[in-house]
Amino acid sequence: MSRVFSSASSEAIRFSSFAEISAYPFSIILWFKAYQTNIYGDVLNYCSAVNNEQYIRVLLFNNGTFWASIRNGGVEPSIAGGSYSANTWHCVGITYSAANNRELWVDGTSIGTSTTSIAFPPVDRFSLGRLDRLTPANAFNGETGWCAHWNTSLTDADHKTLAKGVSPLLIKPNSLKVFVPCGNLNGETDLDLITGTTLTEVGTPTWSDDSPAGLIYPSQQIIAMPKGISGPIYNQRQILIRNQRLILT
Repeated sequence: MSRVFSSASSEAIRFSSFAEISAYPFSIILWFKAYQTNIYGDVLNYCSAVNNEQYIRVLLFNNGTFWASIRNGGVEPSIAGGSYSANTWHCVGITYSAANNRELWVDGTSIGTSTTSIAFPPVDRFSLGRLDRLTPANAFNGETGWCAHWNTSLTDADHKTLAKGVSPLLIKPNSLKVFVPCGNLNGETDLDLITGTTLTEVGTPTWSDDSPAGLIYPSQQIIAMPKGISGPIYNQRQILIRNQRLILT
């Protein structure tokens, strides 16, 4: 499943009060599918509910490219480039290692870096679907899937692994601060699996049965014991790939 947003209705889902990411370093990934490439759409952002010039964003340009930026007042250093296609699932990721060190990945490939130094902006809201600042803008037209945030720097290898569909729950789990699956195997829910908070709807975003192909989910560990043995001998780990189950011994 996935969340569906209409740009005509300026829909979104949001953490109305967000304090999970408040300093460097941090990293984000999001799966999304845009319905068109000829409009601007803020697919993901942190912003201020009382200010228009303090935010961290991933913007889809109206020419099928990306714009990832951070703003704290008048300065907005950005990374531009890459490409996305209409009606195609993509994985976009950003790592902000320091005030002067940020990098953008699209589908596991590094698009570019930015080294302009900027203090972390005082953001208090996280949203999917539009630039959800004091004056909202750039509503997204399409679907979102897995969205995750870490309070650490993800490596190039991490971004490549996530772009292959591996669950964020399996990547640096001790630093994972937010994971909103936007449905998928969890059904129609905007629950953040880490904090237990349910995001608030803005407007009436809907649901789709679609999701990226080949997503890899963790599942419960099972203990296997041969017949006649009183204690556990070995563990098996299960990984679910859509409707297929692999058992790793």
